[in-house]
Parts: sequence; structure tokens; C-alpha cells
Amino acid sequence: MWMWNAGLNGSYVFDETEYDAANNVTWFKKTITVAGSNVGKTVGLKARYDITQGWDGGSDTADRSFTISGDENEVLYYVDGSDPVHEKPVIKQTEKRYLVLDYENPGLKEKDITPQFYTWTSGYASVLTNFTYAGGDKWTVTIPAKPSCTKVDFCIALDSTGDPWIKDGGDHSVTFPSDQKVIYASMKAGSEPEIAMPYNVGYEVDAEKQQVSYYYRDDAAFVDGTLKNMTVAVDVNGTEYPMTYNDATKRFEYVKSGLTDGKTHYRYKANGAYVVDAFNSNSEKYNNEDYSYFEYYKLNATVTAEVMNKSFNYNENDVVKFKVEQDSSDAKTLEVASASIDVSSIGGSNAMPIEPELQAVTISATTDTTLGIKTLPITVTDQYGNKFSTTVDVEITDRVKENKKDFDWDEAVVYFMMTDRFFDGNKSNNTASGADTYGKNPGLYHGGDFAGVTAKLDYLQDLGVNTIWITPIVENIKGVDVTDEGSKDVPYNAAYHGYWASDFTKLNPTLGTTKEFETMISEAHKRGMRIMVDIVVNHAGYGTESTFADMLRDKSVSEGDIKSWQSGLPDFATENADVRAKLVEWQTSWMKDYGVDYFRVDTVKHVDSTTWAALKNSTTKVNSSFKMIGEYFGAGYASNGSSLGTGQMDADLDFDFNDQATSFVSGNICLLYTSDAADD
Repeated sequence: MWMWNAGLNGSYVFDETEYDAANNVTWFKKTITVAGSNVGKTVGLKARYDITQGWDGGSDTADRSFTISGDENEVLYYVDGSDPVHEKPVIKQTEKRYLVLDYENPGLKEKDITPQFYTWTSGYASVLTNFTYAGGDKWTVTIPAKPSCTKVDFCIALDSTGDPWIKDGGDHSVTFPSDQKVIYASMKAGSEPEIAMPYNVGYEVDAEKQQVSYYYRDDAAFVDGTLKNMTVAVDVNGTEYPMTYNDATKRFEYVKSGLTDGKTHYRYKANGAYVVDAFNSNSEKYNNEDYSYFEYYKLNATVTAEVMNKSFNYNENDVVKFKVEQDSSDAKTLEVASASIDVSSIGGSNAMPIEPELQAVTISATTDTTLGIKTLPITVTDQYGNKFSTTVDVEITDRVKENKKDFDWDEAVVYFMMTDRFFDGNKSNNTASGADTYGKNPGLYHGGDFAGVTAKLDYLQDLGVNTIWITPIVENIKGVDVTDEGSKDVPYNAAYHGYWASDFTKLNPTLGTTKEFETMISEAHKRGMRIMVDIVVNHAGYGTESTFADMLRDKSVSEGDIKSWQSGLPDFATENADVRAKLVEWQTSWMKDYGVDYFRVDTVKHVDSTTWAALKNSTTKVNSSFKMIGEYFGAGYASNGSSLGTGQMDADLDFDFNDQATSFVSGNICLLYTSDAADD
């Protein structure tokens, strides 16, 4: 355990144990002496259980804290994933979850290379794990995952020395839904992993065919290889039907025709024992026995759709929205469960999702889309599986550049700057955030500002730059003590970088005035240059809990990438519609009021997709040419985190590029993709 503050700076190893019979667990213990002068002070801590790994690769990757009380012998109990408490908690024995990955790579066995699996998001320590040889060209590995794991990011090492940077392609990813205990995926060399069996669900209603498919899979039996030997039946409303094992889907299946309005009761009989559907929270007594149930009603509705602009070109975006009008005679109120639009005729997916909460999505066309009118089908599905359809027409027009300075958004030559570290154009604002925030200390402001950018526009243009990417512009906290292990030489930091916001509606005074900001943008535009502003949506600055009290999620709750505080920063509850609307309003105002051209979007993976779609819709309505480039950490050619082609981001930063370039110049040209490379 690493601790900091209150005289506890340093690493502490648990050197005692104590068996807890009530919880059937063994506690690790460490006795630490604390000076009385530190009573009332807050201690920060980070835990790990693999000392060979970095502090972000151990058991608990989040920062935790506790306050020292006045008790002479204070006892604290620490459970992975939570802050320490004084009363011994009840330990819930979590069910094990696994990713099973089959990997095929011809020639590895002959070359005496054992592939290795390396992950950093399973919830456990990041270590290299050897694949097991499965015969022929195939290998397999089983990786445990914590209940909090929602996605396994990984790479496959292909070097006999175990160097994780010599790998098959870049980084890869497998989604791990929270309700799944086992994910089975397969992967071929040079390709992306694919889910090899459907997610485990109990039933599926097909309203169009008026039938129900029942499914059963025992995850533990699948992992130990005994699943196919089980005898399984489904009991529907008191009548049993034998289920058939499907080796392709790794589950037992039965399809029953006929749907009636109201409840259908069902349960499974596995090896003689009746069980309810573990994936259905609806259960009740039926014939004095425990049954799961679902409801179905045939609803009637009409869907209409409209487009913001009837025509647009490949350099622009457009917004499509739909509306559902339900028949008043229906017994139940219709809820939109899912919706999609077929944009394949303009270069996209045949089922691009539309967020049900928004009932609107931003679309675009590829550069090779033929000109003319395109009909885009829209499908809406209600809570019972009934589908409703409509279409909307858009016209793809020719892209005509206004002048020689005009350029397509993907022709941008981008110059990134930490605005504070670029050029000091107005020394009078250097201490605008307080005298103690400016100085030679690397954690303080250094004077760079909007006026400095303006003064250097000709220089930047001479370099061939046509787009300037600046760091966040909003008002930030004045300063913060930073005493973790990574900042021992910087006991005090100012928010010179812009990522610790205190007010999203005001400019950072140390960067300049409204007039200076406007001048910077207008002077850039005169030269045919564009301004890309870095924005932060998922979090605010340290110490702003009271400022944004009604907008933040509970700090004690940690649910994967989205629903958790990152590095102790206050985390916005973006899934809340009111919070989302306020954040979208704040960000959109900067491009609407000042003519900002693009957003570089920070921490995409830590915000729900609905919020990004809402922001994209909002900015597109103001300026159809406005673009958002996302920082989805780990994204690259292999995976974009589902942020592209979904009405969220127009592009992502390529995190794979550095690894690929490094591997290339190191001579590993083909090994990245196939094991035959060394022979070619």
C-alpha cells in the first residue's frame, strides 16, 4: 500500500494475517504508528497486490482516503474498491468471471513462440499470461475478470523473450457486459477478436415472427467443458419442452411459436433441477412454484422522421430525428427500447444506432458517396420487441471550396500547444489566478495566453499550420496540493493545463479576456486558419464538489470506465438528463458565441454515449461543418471504442500509431500481423 499525507508518505507492506471465520476470509494486517499531531488529517492511499507491477497495475487502481481519528488504537478495514471504514464490513463472495480467448496463428509452434496475453483492464494485475497450445495452429487462454470489468483491453505478445511490445497488431478490446460471467471470443492473427458465442440471455421475443426463443447456458459448465453433456428443458406455463444443445452458440435452445398479450411464465430444468432465469429480474409464484415471466403486448404506432438540412456535402454533418405517435387504443404506453438508421447508402452502417433518449442522431457522408437523393430507412423497436419503420430523404451535394484557403476538415495540419507554455503575449494577466500560481515551478503558470497565440499566427502559418489546437479555455481552480508519488517535486500545482475546471461558463483569466479570445479566433480566420479547443466533459477540478454538488455522482460508487471518479476528480453524472443538458449547453456556447471551429474531446471513454450524441447533435445544429475529435484512450486502427460511425465523434486520436511506428523502425515489419512474416 502506498500512503501519502499526515507523515505517512511511502510504501507499506502487510506483514500479518488474521482469519475472519464469520466471512470465511483472511484479512491482511499492517500496524502503523501515527503522530498525535496528525489527528484529523486525511491520508491518501493506493493499494496493489502484485509488487512487480506499477501502481496502476495492481488490485485497486483508484485513489482512496481516510481521516485519522483521535482513538489511541484506531482499526481500519480496507476492501478492494472502497474507502477504509472503522466497522468490519460483510464480505460478499463474488462470482468468478472469465474471458476465454481462442487464438489462431499459423507457424508459431514451429518457431517455438508461445503467444502471451497482456491486459490492463480486467480489474486484476497486469501480467503476461501464456496461452495454452490447443493443437494445430490454435492456442487458448482463460483470463479472470472482476465484477467491475466492462471491457478487456489487451495485446498479444509474439516475441519469445516476452517483450509485450512485439505484438500481433496493436491493442485489442473485448466488451464484457456487467451481466455476463463468461465471454468467449476468437481471434486470428492480424485480425480483431470476435465474440464466438452469443451473450448469455434467457429468452428473446421476435414480435415480427410471433415467436419466443428460450436459451440456457450454465457458465461454470461451459468453462469446465461439461455443458454439452447436460439435460435441459424449458417449462412454459406448466408445459415442459426439451431443449437442444447448439455447439455453435454454446447453449441449449428451444423456439416456441405463438405470442399472446399478457404474462408468459417460464423456468428451466437443468439436470433435473428447476431454476429461474438468472438474466430476468421478473419472477413470481405460478402454480405455487417459482417462475420467471415476461410480458408482451402488440402495440400500434406511427413513426415519422425529418432531417435538419435537406442537403449536405461530405465535409458537413446533418441531424436526423424521429417521432413516435401511438394509437390511443393500446393497452400499454409505448417506450422506445432501441432505434437505428440505415446510412449504408452514404458510406455508413446499415444499422447506425439512435439513442432512444434523444430520438435524434448526427449523420455524415463519405467522400466517395455519389451525389443525389438518398433514402435512409429508420427502424424503431418498443419495449416488447414490436418494430416500426419510416424513411427520410437527404441530398448529397457537391463540395465547393470557397477560396484557396478553404480546406476539408480532414486536411487539417494541426499544431498542438499547451497554451500557457506557448508564448506570453500579455504579461499583465500572468497572475490573474493569484500571485502564487505563477512562477518558475513547473507546476505553475508560465504566462502563455491568447494574445501570445495571436502574436504568433504568422509564424504558425509559415510552418504550414492551418489548425491550432489549444488546451481548455475555461476558468480553472486556483491551485491544488499534489503530493502523490508522481509529483514529489511539485508540492503545489496551478491548473495551467486547463483540465481542472471551476466554471465552464467563464474564460480562464490567466489566458486572457473575452476580447483577446475573440481577436485570436478572428485573426486566425482571416488567415484561413481554424481553432480547435480542448474540452472536458466528464470531470471538474479538485475541490469543486460543492460548486457542482447536484451534478456529481457518488464518489464511493465505482462502476467501470464511465461511472467512477478518475484520479480523485469530481465526476459528472452524465447519464442524468439534466446534468447532460447543462454540460452540452456550456460546451456548445463556446463554438456558438465565439466561432470555435472544432473540439478536441477529452476522456471519451469516461462519458456515456448518449451525452456525446447529444453534444454532437447540438454543435451540428449550430454549425454543420463543426467537428469533434475524440481522445478515446487506447483507440487505434484496431478499435475506436464504438465512438465512430455512431453520431458521436468525427475522428479519434490514434493511440496505436506510436507503437506501430516504433515496431516498424525496430524491424518488426510483418510480425505485427502474421507469424509468417519472419520468412518473408
